[in-house]
Amino acid sequence: MSNGNGTTGDTGVDTDPLAATTGYRAWGWPVTLRRDQISLNLDGDTVALIIPAPLATEVTTILTQRRCPVPVLAHPYAPEHRILLVAERFGVALPWPPGVHQIIGTLLLPPTVTPRGPITWAQLPDLDALRLSREIDVLAALRTVLDYPPVRH
Repeated sequence: MSNGNGTTGDTGVDTDPLAATTGYRAWGWPVTLRRDQISLNLDGDTVALIIPAPLATEVTTILTQRRCPVPVLAHPYAPEHRILLVAERFGVALPWPPGVHQIIGTLLLPPTVTPRGPITWAQLPDLDALRLSREIDVLAALRTVLDYPPVRH
């Protein structure tokens, strides 16, 4: 997402909050800009899940293989975790395993900078990022990882 000016080389997200907000809105994301902070509204159909980083890596690999990749945030207030963004809320509370929590309200997006540092993309979103994966897809991938952990050599 870029207006052709200052993009961060490793993320492709515009470093200008107004331009980044315009890009997110063009994708249909429910975002607001206040000063230099971009907030994603999680009250509608968008879901944010905070997951321990090693588990998030395994889950995102499965979701990508199943052709429903999710955007993943790294947040300076939770460096040992990742935040997965998905759409299509299931409609009832899902039985998330221990260590997985749903974020409610709003969530700051890149290029927002907090007192502890910038919020960044650990896995970049694309145009259809919030349409390709459903909340139930993430739960199924989590159950797969937890029930059949990868073999380490």
